[in-house]
Amino acid sequence: MGGRPRIVDDSQLGYNSSMASPGPSSDYPREPQDIRLVVDTIPTLAWSARPDGSADFFNQRWLDYTGLAAEQALDWGWQITIHPDDLRRMMAGFEEALKFARPFEAEGRFRSGGCRQGS
Repeated sequence: MGGRPRIVDDSQLGYNSSMASPGPSSDYPREPQDIRLVVDTIPTLAWSARPDGSADFFNQRWLDYTGLAAEQALDWGWQITIHPDDLRRMMAGFEEALKFARPFEAEGRFRSGGCRQGS
């Protein structure tokens, strides 16, 4: 993971892996496990996604909140944590943003504590 975390708002953190890393004299964590430790200790739900929207990282707080294991949430498994009405709207907006190369922002309701199909 290269780059730096970026605060999206007070409850989310986005991660842009295309950002340049600081120089070698920086005190900023440079190893992936160092960055994970930092992201796992922040008091917010954090994740990162590939350009197609499939998820490639969740911090421990996100996993604890949703009740999913990382293996369940990776790629498109995270969708089970979003209310179905919100997910349809969010994905339509996301697909439009990809199509027209526009920034995208959405709000949705997370299901918490042991998300499972049908809950």
